[in-house]
Amino acid sequence: MSDSSHRILASPTGDFYVRRLEEGEIETGWCSMLEHGESNEWRRQHFGPMDAALLPSLCDRILRSMGGERVTFDDIDLPRGTAFQRAIWRETRRIRPGLVRTYGDLAATVGRPAAARAVGQAMRRNPQPIVIPCHRVVSASGPGGFGGHGAGGRWSKIKATLLEAETVDVHRSMKTASVNLICVSSCRSRGH
Repeated sequence: MSDSSHRILASPTGDFYVRRLEEGEIETGWCSMLEHGESNEWRRQHFGPMDAALLPSLCDRILRSMGGERVTFDDIDLPRGTAFQRAIWRETRRIRPGLVRTYGDLAATVGRPAAARAVGQAMRRNPQPIVIPCHRVVSASGPGGFGGHGAGGRWSKIKATLLEAETVDVHRSMKTASVNLICVSSCRSRGH
């Protein structure tokens, strides 16, 4: 029997799971993102028992964050991943609510300016949505992916809902992100 357990939160964007693995690591996400995740039986078999009292502070902060409140998740360890993924997830955590950054901007920030697509893949593999706010990462031409393009645009709607709760004007923030990237590139080229 697995020592992992999970909890389901009724969030503004749909049922959201919080899971503590045997090793103590935490995963989060939308039940509808999992192949059979909306099935209680499937979750019991794969996630362990339901624990309505699991990680109360974290769950409270997740729901408050989804409602647009500014909260921090600094006490939650970064998940396992490649060195590149962890660097990207660390930078993503630094994006303040109400702001967005582009995939290319994050790539440049970690010293890999040509790796915008790899940033997208790191976001796709993010095992802690909301805790690592991948919804604040956008493409240079607009809101961008978030969980792929399937499910009838559901993931784009979730991203838009979360950004709206944070009162993000994506196009205005993208201009700021571009200006910041130019400044970062300019400063690096001058040795600052």
